[in-house]
Amino acid sequence: MKTIYFKALIGLYTVVILSSILQSCCKIEERYTGEGKLTAYQGDQMNDDLDTLAGSFFLRVQFNFLIEQVSFNGLSLMNSVYATSCAREQINHLDNETFSLNVDKSFEYNGNLIESGYNLLELTNVDTNSPVDGLYFDIHFTQEFIDNSSLDDSSYTFTFTGNTSDNLTMEFEKNLWIKK
Repeated sequence: MKTIYFKALIGLYTVVILSSILQSCCKIEERYTGEGKLTAYQGDQMNDDLDTLAGSFFLRVQFNFLIEQVSFNGLSLMNSVYATSCAREQINHLDNETFSLNVDKSFEYNGNLIESGYNLLELTNVDTNSPVDGLYFDIHFTQEFIDNSSLDDSSYTFTFTGNTSDNLTMEFEKNLWIKK
């Protein structure tokens, strides 16, 4: 009789230990959702989303990112947190080569006509940085760019497009009134 209780106790401890091990086996999946926004700011006012600009300015492209924890919860008997860290897997990546920013109206820049739909990221005096933590990046339209362009007191629609490594297309728009 003692051996039956002993075996039952060993079996119960085994189930508890295996359950905690299975609970602690997890992975975190990270992916770009295709959603986000395009905002505008000047100087160090990064938290302001402006609609009217005069002088040099920044456009910030912000990407939405989904983080999901995937574990073996269906096999575990306990719902406690035993994992100290989980393996991370990024499902898709930004494809910087596909990034494009265009404006809905033609204008002159350094004496050349820039057609509506032209990728402004290819122009000089438009500075970009690498995506910061994969969440956003800034596009700086310098004062030299503003001075050498024929952007007049008018409304412009800027459109950012880009893809992820799994061909998810992102498109964000921002309407701006630019004062010369």
